[in-house]
Amino acid sequence: MNKLNIKDELLVIMAEEAGEVTQECMKLVRFPENGTQKLTDELGDMLCMIYLAVDNDLISWGALTDRVKVKEHKLKIWSKLFDIDSSEQP
Repeated sequence: MNKLNIKDELLVIMAEEAGEVTQECMKLVRFPENGTQKLTDELGDMLCMIYLAVDNDLISWGALTDRVKVKEHKLKIWSKLFDIDSSEQP
């Protein structure tokens, strides 16, 4: 494999972690009895990559925070996630 610069290595590993998060989400839908530990592990790995992306100036916390607000607004319109009654939570 070719030597990657830091940015490219970070992007490759982040993409791999995103795929693993996707895989664990789908497994949890299919097999809820398996619990959330693997999902927690993969989300933790992804969060580590987000921290590294910020530390390496690939992205900024400010831009991420702004994007969270945009996504929350969209979810309030297009999903039921912000309408969850406490009795409906897992």
